[in-house]
Amino acid sequence: MALDPKQKVPTGNASTGRTIKVPMPAAGQAIVVESAPAGKLALDFDPSLATYGRDGNSLVFTLDNGGKVMVKDFFAVGNQALPNLTLPDGVEVSSKDFFADSGLDMTTAAGPNHATGRAKAWMA
Repeated sequence: MALDPKQKVPTGNASTGRTIKVPMPAAGQAIVVESAPAGKLALDFDPSLATYGRDGNSLVFTLDNGGKVMVKDFFAVGNQALPNLTLPDGVEVSSKDFFADSGLDMTTAAGPNHATGRAKAWMA
């Protein structure tokens, strides 16, 4: 599935410490949102209905409906904390705690200007 620029969703300012809305994609839709080091990602979908993985420095959620969300540069936080996740019910949890038992590589990188990962096959 190719990412159509018209499908980009305005998600707020991705600067440090901000809350970024992460919308639920429609069936088959691919969405890219910018991360916010030391900020919050407000998920508009139940993460238990998704699988997640890593593509370079980005976090990718794949929902049961085939929709995908890439949180670009999620792991490129430098010396700042990974963003916290705000679940649809309003509960806030640290990324470290949320992904603790997932087996996901939580290694962080220097920052978005130093990231080597790129969006690629996950949109195919």
